[in-house]
Amino acid sequence: MYSLVRGKRIHQSMIDGVIRIEKMKADDTFFNEFNYEEFDVEPNVEKLNLEEDEDYKKILQNYADQSKKYLEEKQDETAKMMQAQKEKVAKLVAARKAKLEEEAKKKKEAEQ
Repeated sequence: MYSLVRGKRIHQSMIDGVIRIEKMKADDTFFNEFNYEEFDVEPNVEKLNLEEDEDYKKILQNYADQSKKYLEEKQDETAKMMQAQKEKVAKLVAARKAKLEEEAKKKKEAEQ
């Protein structure tokens, strides 16, 4: 999904729809795998007092670490992509400027 958005393969107005569809797919996959609805998990975590359980804390920390790593990687990829785009634009501007200067020089020589 991230590549669709970043690669501009879909219109910006469709991003919210794609996110909703991906959430539904993830919820269905979760239900098919564990036979529980996603919205049933949190109340049962509280009911069973799992917030204090060390194994549960490790799972949450692992998830947080993986999410942070993923977001940092995507941020780096995006920064590199933006830098490459800036360099491309700078080259195009420089080439256009050189072409205009050359045309002006030829025009000036033709007038003399």
